Amino acid sequence: MVSKSGQPGQPGALHLGVALDGYGWHPQAWRTPAAGSVLDGRYWTDLARTAELGLLDFLTIEDTFTVQPGRRAAIDPRRLAGRADAVLVAARIAPATRHIGLIPVATVTHTEPFHVSKAIATLDFVSGGRAGWQTRVSATAHEAALFGRRDGALDVDGLFDEATDFVEVVRRLWDSWEDDAVIRDGATGRYIDRGKLHYIDFTGKHFAVKGPSITPRPPQGQPVVTALAHTARIYEFAAGSTDLVFITPTDDASVRALLAQVHAAGGAGLQVYADVAVSFHGEAFRSDALVFTGGATDLVDLLLSWQRLGIHGARLRPAVNATDLPVIVEQVVPLLQRAGRFRTGYRDGETLRARLGLPVAPTGTRWGPDDRVPLSVLDLAPISAGGDAPTALRNTIDLARAAERWGYRRFWVAEHHFVGVASSAPAVLIGQIAAATTTIRVGAGAVQLGYTTAAAVVESFGTLAAFHPGRIDLGVGRSARRRSGTETPRPEEGPRDWREVDGLVIPPPFDLRPVLNADRARATGSVLQQPDAVTPDFVAQVDDILAMLDGSYRIDGFDVHAVPGEQTGLSPWIFGSSKGTSARLAGQRGLPFVASYHITPGTALDAVDAYRDAFVPSRYLSRPYLVVSADVVVAEDTATARHLASSYGHWVYSIRAGEGAIPYPDPDHCAPLTDEQLAVVNDRVATQFVGDPDEVADRLAALQRVTGADELVVTSIAYRHRDRLRSHELLAKRWGLGQ
Repeated sequence: MVSKSGQPGQPGALHLGVALDGYGWHPQAWRTPAAGSVLDGRYWTDLARTAELGLLDFLTIEDTFTVQPGRRAAIDPRRLAGRADAVLVAARIAPATRHIGLIPVATVTHTEPFHVSKAIATLDFVSGGRAGWQTRVSATAHEAALFGRRDGALDVDGLFDEATDFVEVVRRLWDSWEDDAVIRDGATGRYIDRGKLHYIDFTGKHFAVKGPSITPRPPQGQPVVTALAHTARIYEFAAGSTDLVFITPTDDASVRALLAQVHAAGGAGLQVYADVAVSFHGEAFRSDALVFTGGATDLVDLLLSWQRLGIHGARLRPAVNATDLPVIVEQVVPLLQRAGRFRTGYRDGETLRARLGLPVAPTGTRWGPDDRVPLSVLDLAPISAGGDAPTALRNTIDLARAAERWGYRRFWVAEHHFVGVASSAPAVLIGQIAAATTTIRVGAGAVQLGYTTAAAVVESFGTLAAFHPGRIDLGVGRSARRRSGTETPRPEEGPRDWREVDGLVIPPPFDLRPVLNADRARATGSVLQQPDAVTPDFVAQVDDILAMLDGSYRIDGFDVHAVPGEQTGLSPWIFGSSKGTSARLAGQRGLPFVASYHITPGTALDAVDAYRDAFVPSRYLSRPYLVVSADVVVAEDTATARHLASSYGHWVYSIRAGEGAIPYPDPDHCAPLTDEQLAVVNDRVATQFVGDPDEVADRLAALQRVTGADELVVTSIAYRHRDRLRSHELLAKRWGLGQ
């Protein structure tokens, strides 16, 4: 846990788990008279219930392909021999517990991603979203001989290359079903929506897997993936493939050194837990981790001191399960609670990801190239000429309900003020839309941070997330009013001629400075801030939002917690239109990015490249997730679509002429644009996708192909609400949504 400045500081609550291995981690733990049989399900459920009484975050269950712990081929008659399958043990524990996370070891070498993916997904279902997975490789010749597929000892670097592919395939399989793929519609006789199952089409050095999974998407979306690491190569693997890494420090100096190694391997976004073997009866033994032989008070002091150095939590390895686990529950946990560093109760229904502060990953991040990417809607609640704001808002609610029926993934609303659109209070409108729908994700596209504070954003969207858990998207962007001392962006350098890239039109960049610096824009922008207010720095605001969401925000030496907001599973989406601050920030923080082709088509590709170039894996994403926007008008035939879109240029011209967006004009009463007007808006008019369903789908496919977008978001404005509805409906059917 880090302070607002990003340096180790006064932390919040400590996460605490326990690692269970046989009778315990001491080689002679099996001799304890109180222990039952490790092959008896009641033995494991009793241990799990004890750990749950201590409110522990999770327990892990050890497993290997060796008869005894370690890598030796020879069997030592003085040690426990024989083990049950960890994943099946976890499945036995799941119905006997309600809250504690269950993380079995499943070895990736000699096994298949398909089997592990469905096993852990099944565990997530039977546990109600509490599953995790600890990855492990198998490097010895005698383990390989159990399977007969490989000869001799295996290269460790090669094993972790294979493990990287293995985890990627598993994650893609988990993601191959959309959350609402199972519909059980008795009226139509359809059990599943086939359009919401997706091929993953993974081809790598070690695996070629088509998918989809045979198991629906797990309740958590992505169960928590972990690894135990001792070397730089494993830190690299953990940074790129897992959510959480276990390290084995022995003192303060090694904590600092190991954290530095994790960060150097690209693991700045990883959660880091310290493994400590505990032997409260005082008998030491050999271990790869520190063996602590003191009392509960000294252990708590040690853990809290390491937390201040930057670890997120600790995993304790009881020397003897029957005697050391009760000490953890009855002595260590109460001491942490009295120190204000541990929970005093579980939250009902909380998933393991949520408890650990890991947001649920959006679906669709790992589908194969042969699938259509998801489509979402960006709406402005446009007011038509002669209409009014109440009607526009009711129309937006109606469109959101329809978008949900037609299979769109998200419904976002933009933020605009003092113009002919009614989406001036996005959080309020989002609440109404979410209440009027049931499954579609709803969010902002985007909140203009220059007109608000990080706290207001987190608390308002935290409130929305509390009412509608798992359905709220927090989109943020820069406002037109810039921070004092910064310049309005200059036009992007680059090609000044019209060009076409693989079927996608790229116009020259448009100079937005006259629009942003217009007297009206400056005047209206000033109304949205307190007198003499200073427009906050966008990067600092995003960092503050991230800190408030994960509970690490500090100001002037004080912990400040956004309630509601903290630990709600929200993660920001950054909106941007060029290769400037927004694109780079989204990449550097490992956040999803939305590139606005529909607003600035001349610079959208630059924004995409800047985002990918800057991307660093994080707790939110292991790889870039890109959404690209487009303006569309779809009708049954091209001529009708072109007529409906014929007033679009007039509307854009009102924005670029400095008067702000006018109520959307009726195309039946619009004279053609003059040459002078067309010159101002031609980049937008030429890049609006207008036509019949096939034409528009082809242009969207080109946009996705050129940008490599993981998702597309469309905005479709028409003077008549019925035409706007029909445009979205025709596109959804042609794109294959809801089938």
